[in-house]
Amino acid sequence: MESKYQRRCSISRDLLQESDINLVEACKRGSEEAFEVLYRRYSAKVFAIALSITRRKEDALDIVQEAFTKVFRHLKNFKGESSFYTWLYRITMNVCIDTARRRARVEGFEYTEKIIKGTEGESANMINNNPGEDLHRKELMEHLQNAIESLPSYHRQVIIMREIGGMSYEEIAKAMKVSKGTVMSRLFHARRKIREKMDRYFREDKK
Repeated sequence: MESKYQRRCSISRDLLQESDINLVEACKRGSEEAFEVLYRRYSAKVFAIALSITRRKEDALDIVQEAFTKVFRHLKNFKGESSFYTWLYRITMNVCIDTARRRARVEGFEYTEKIIKGTEGESANMINNNPGEDLHRKELMEHLQNAIESLPSYHRQVIIMREIGGMSYEEIAKAMKVSKGTVMSRLFHARRKIREKMDRYFREDKK
């Protein structure tokens, strides 16, 4: 995988062996070589995370570039309160989620139906009793999007990875570095919160 930040000059062996924190400090001083080392060190991991979530190579490649672009722009704000990789991982997950949202908006009702049917309750019944073409799709998408946006980040991530990304509990647990039980619990609560918000929407819509 070739970096958009690739330099023609060779990188010294000493720089390749530097710690992340020293490379970050060098980047803050303007070293493009240090940034290239960070890219080489972690781009494959970012790609693997992105591919596991999006299931699309093209999307995963775009996510790698977008994630490292964000790192480059915001590196000055990195305080070292967590490891560089933890910080990069959070950025990568946010970019993956943004990508999934954009795809859901483009591909539309399929994802809306999938998520709402997974929540059960009145909202699911409304979907089952009304063919998709009879619903005001744009309005429904907006309400669902708002419901997802209102979730805490750890609930939002798991619902998108499961319902849009199609990832297994084990895959989500590995990506989020939590137990399978934690994933299942977060998914349960995420679905419950979405169901409650969508039920209110459907009840108001029937008035």
